[in-house]
Amino acid sequence: MARFLSRALPVASALFVVSSILAQSDSCAQLKSNAARSQCANQQLETAEHDLNLAFDAALRNYTEGAVKRDEGQPLPKSEEKEQIRWEHTMLRKLRDSQRAWLAYRESACGTVEAMFEGGNIASVAVPFCKADLTAERTKFLRAYFREDR
Repeated sequence: MARFLSRALPVASALFVVSSILAQSDSCAQLKSNAARSQCANQQLETAEHDLNLAFDAALRNYTEGAVKRDEGQPLPKSEEKEQIRWEHTMLRKLRDSQRAWLAYRESACGTVEAMFEGGNIASVAVPFCKADLTAERTKFLRAYFREDR
């Protein structure tokens, strides 16, 4: 009995993950072939990555040199200008560093999902959905914390 459970539990977990993945996109779940579902998942990933790039570019624009001056319509006093430029450079560096770290995290996390399916057919659907989900979360984060209207 223990041997059966030790083999059945991973299979049940994988089936739960698969059903959760397909439920994320009703349009993809309705497709009949795995190839079509894979293509659908990759299209969703492409859309999510496009949205992420827009959000990241908007976040970077907040910290380009002179962004504060343009927003306020008047130049900063010289004493504050150097500090502002230093802060903007720090923010740009930190944003880029966090994006590189996040990309590495996404690859690692979704690599684990791929390993769960050991290269099976479902991996071609699960991995893009994993990346799309994490990408949507990152986009939401960037838009919440680094909006242009701040």
